[in-house]
Amino acid sequence: MRNVEAILEARAATIAYEVIVSDLQNRIATLIRRANATDLKPNVLVTHGASIYAEILGAAEEAQADLVIVGSHRPAMKDYLLGTNAARVVRHACCSVLVARH
Repeated sequence: MRNVEAILEARAATIAYEVIVSDLQNRIATLIRRANATDLKPNVLVTHGASIYAEILGAAEEAQADLVIVGSHRPAMKDYLLGTNAARVVRHACCSVLVARH
């Protein structure tokens, strides 16, 4: 029974990723149109791993990115002690990083 559950979860996760990627592509396309920057051709990558910042840094390095844009929130007390993912990306990225806040 566990094998069946694992297979169903894996298929659902794939479908969820496709929905997420599609939604992100639509949102980015809307923002690009609003900014009148249709010459931009963003590459949306959805991935997962043990650490978010390591995934971001690895993808940026592999793509030889010129710029990484990362969202951030107002830091909580634990973030001052451990650091946020955005802060880690800023410190270790091989390219420029733009931190976007709400």
